[in-house]
Amino acid sequence: MLFVVAAALVAILAGVAMAVIQANRLSAPLVYLAASAEQLGSGQVRPQMEESGVEELDLVAAELARTSDRLASRLATERQFAADASHQLRTP
Repeated sequence: MLFVVAAALVAILAGVAMAVIQANRLSAPLVYLAASAEQLGSGQVRPQMEESGVEELDLVAAELARTSDRLASRLATERQFAADASHQLRTP
């Protein structure tokens, strides 16, 4: 009887330890992804992103990178247009 209780206790502790490890494995990349999104939102158009090893998070990070590239392209186009318009207005 004592052996069964001890085995159950060890199994519960092992389960808790595995849950903590998995939670840390998943939460760290989410924090990193949130920081990258914050960088993008604050104006840095090309935040640094690394692969996390979690397929779903890597897909979100890849889409965030594509969005970053599109924003950079649109900003460059807007700057070029503003420079061209400014030049047109200054020259008769």
